[in-house]
Amino acid sequence: MLLGGGLGPALIAQGIASILGDIRSGKPGWRVRFNVAQYSLAMVAAWGAMRAMDVSPRLNVLHSFAGLRA
Repeated sequence: MLLGGGLGPALIAQGIASILGDIRSGKPGWRVRFNVAQYSLAMVAAWGAMRAMDVSPRLNVLHSFAGLRA
């Protein structure tokens, strides 16, 4: 989702999936909120890394690693 739709849709999809999975597993409310926050922070960090490497969040764009210079 992060590559295909960007940060917003990825956060929404991951958040909903996490909440539904945790509720179905019977986890307490504090754990559900913790997991959503943890996944959100990880997603924002991944998005930041993508932006730092100038990766466009679209699947229809090919990203060549050959053009990267160290």
